[in-house]
Amino acid sequence: MGVVFETVVISFGILYRYNLFKREKERLAFELEINKTQTTLQLIATQEAERKRIAEDLHDALGGNLASIKMNIQNMAPGNTQLSTVVGLLDKASEDVRSISHNLMPPEFSETNLKDLLANYYNQLNNRGSVRFNFHTSGIDRRFNKIDELMIYRIVSELTNNILKHSHATEATIQLIYYEEYLEIMAEDNGVGIAPQISDGIGLKNIQSRVNYLGGKINIHSNSFGTTIIAMVNYKK
Repeated sequence: MGVVFETVVISFGILYRYNLFKREKERLAFELEINKTQTTLQLIATQEAERKRIAEDLHDALGGNLASIKMNIQNMAPGNTQLSTVVGLLDKASEDVRSISHNLMPPEFSETNLKDLLANYYNQLNNRGSVRFNFHTSGIDRRFNKIDELMIYRIVSELTNNILKHSHATEATIQLIYYEEYLEIMAEDNGVGIAPQISDGIGLKNIQSRVNYLGGKINIHSNSFGTTIIAMVNYKK
């Protein structure tokens, strides 16, 4: 009986220590996840602040300087053919600066809903790009807050940039589908698929970090006939 009692006591002791270890492991895992989330939030906030600063510098400083140079050239010799060519190049540079600045931080973001902002974005791309984008939305917009909408805008922009830079596609479809419980962001293209060196690239990592920030998940299907990327983001309670 003594041996049995001792065995039972030892067993309970081991079980107790195992439960303590398990709870401690769960606590550490939870704290690690919290720290990862906080680090992600800080990183994203830093990125957005830097984007805003660069956008303002491009628009105010560089854009203003280009306009001033154009004015001075036009006043130097009106009608000069060579100078007219330079003025044309300055106009193109100013347009590029404005486009880059708007992509970094759309100036109308706080006053414009996400659907209209993205529709305008794809209209501009279709007017000057080699890839034909089809943009669609469906369902009832559940209205994320502006910070979350900015993250969604960044996800869509990064998906679009990846298509433009790497897919060799001629056509792509971007959809925002508002289901009852979540938003689905779908990007499809008819390109050559995602190369191994691209699948671990910064663009997809940026998309993943923003999807994680929103508490969502992402699925990627890619082959030599094209790529489909779906991100699902739950609405906040």
